[in-house]
Amino acid sequence: MGSSNLARMRREYLKKKGDGELKGENYGKAVAVYSEALAVEGAGRAGSHLILSNRSLALGRVGRFAEACEDARRALAIVPGWHKAHWRLASSLRGMKNHIEAVYEYKRCYDALGDEKAEEMNEVAKEMRRTVFQCRREELADLVVRRLQLLQDQGRIKAPETEDVSDEEKIEAAFRHIKASHQRGNSDENSSFYQKCFEWHLQDTLGESEAYAIRSAIYCRAKCLLQAQLDAKRAVASTHQYYASYKSSKSQHGAAMMKKYSDLAKAYFQLGIAYTCEGKDHT
Repeated sequence: MGSSNLARMRREYLKKKGDGELKGENYGKAVAVYSEALAVEGAGRAGSHLILSNRSLALGRVGRFAEACEDARRALAIVPGWHKAHWRLASSLRGMKNHIEAVYEYKRCYDALGDEKAEEMNEVAKEMRRTVFQCRREELADLVVRRLQLLQDQGRIKAPETEDVSDEEKIEAAFRHIKASHQRGNSDENSSFYQKCFEWHLQDTLGESEAYAIRSAIYCRAKCLLQAQLDAKRAVASTHQYYASYKSSKSQHGAAMMKKYSDLAKAYFQLGIAYTCEGKDHT
């Protein structure tokens, strides 16, 4: 029997031993055995991603999150797009309190699973939501600003034309906007910025009109009043355009009509704020 086969057999033996330690919740021993398995020379890379993924889990369980992240990234380098490695990386980032990057990794995990794995997708979505809700408001503001930038990069909303500020200033302005929104008595978590941000990132539900309205509010607080007014006008125009696209008479009755006028009211409200916020910090 060749030396490469012997090395492969030893690695497989050590992996099984490590799996046993992991199942028995002997995480420190599992890390040691998996490390020994990865150190076996001549075994090639076959199965390395599985060992790295399991060692990442074990490392996370003993609080060694930075090393757990590294193992998850190494597993992804071997098998790009592997959902389990994205899950391990997201969990480790979350353990490090890096909620923003954890949200993106959960999203990558969610996308990698595919529609045929609905139960696993639901579990990923739950963890992603928990992570968003664990964000501090500063982190939530960062997520909002990043989402708006993504829509701009994709050409779904226009870039600022009259004036702009740094990303740091946008995040600060977004933080104050979110804080004021929550202080207005918006206690229903399903309509809070946390829930909205979760839905925007999971299902890409941030539409053109709402994006312009939010960016207008951010520019109001950043004292970019001309851009705030322009974005508010675009929010109103895109809302009208969106509802004008409905042709059937059915869409002009009941809940659809209430939603239409509610959305228009929000857009016009932000337009009014944009023209009256000079020297103020509206809530």
